[in-house]
Amino acid sequence: MSTRSYVVGGVAVAAVLGVGYMVYFDHKRRSDPQFRKQLRQQRNQAARQREADEAAERLRAQSRTKAPVGVGVDIGADDPVPTSNEERGEYFMKQLQTGETLLARGPSAYEEAANHFFSALRIYPEPMNLLMVFQQSLPEPVLNIIMEKMAADVRAAQDAGASVEEIEIE
Repeated sequence: MSTRSYVVGGVAVAAVLGVGYMVYFDHKRRSDPQFRKQLRQQRNQAARQREADEAAERLRAQSRTKAPVGVGVDIGADDPVPTSNEERGEYFMKQLQTGETLLARGPSAYEEAANHFFSALRIYPEPMNLLMVFQQSLPEPVLNIIMEKMAADVRAAQDAGASVEEIEIE
């Protein structure tokens, strides 16, 4: 036999052993109960993520098709705006905490959470700084609702006769 046939035979044996090694350990891995459990968890997590994404997309589509949020609704009309700094601080923290609690419930509570975040934004002394914090920490659908509410608030103030320079978020 020539050297070439030994090399070809060696390569063939190595290939068969390599494929056999892969088949054996793949079978062993797939039949492992821990591996199956991990796969099931990954599938469930992916399904939950898909549902959350679909719910957020439905919320976005719904907010695009219906009238702007906040039109005809006076946010905080039932809650009097506090006058003292201490009361304003307490009201602000209460609104933020309630908004965060609602946000944790998921996409179904985004609009209600946005109402509370917007109420907090209205009484905050520097609303633009708080808005930048919201941009970094809130999901996009919630932020879009807050922005729509701000726009509706500004339009309502302009319709009431205030000039753009006089309008304050409060």
